[in-house]
Amino acid sequence: ATITPRGKGVPVELGRGVMMDCLAGAPQPARGLTVGIASFEPSAALPCHRHTFAEALTLIEGAATVDVEGRIHSLRRFDTILIPAGRAHQTRNSS
Repeated sequence: ATITPRGKGVPVELGRGVMMDCLAGAPQPARGLTVGIASFEPSAALPCHRHTFAEALTLIEGAATVDVEGRIHSLRRFDTILIPAGRAHQTRNSS
């Protein structure tokens, strides 16, 4: 198994002001799983979108607002949210 240290993954731009350090999953050689650390610039947000898979978000620092089909969740350091597959959602840096 390969362990990719933080900061050494494949950089992926998810949206304007949002970068992900991809530690496992596409474009890495993992299958059926993507793991990464996303960094949001101040006030940056991802547009509303859906996935065919569930998504777990854990906030490492700062504050975030996650809108899941109109239900607003405010996240602080170390909060985690699970977004079920197929649910429309948007994430914003609210720090």
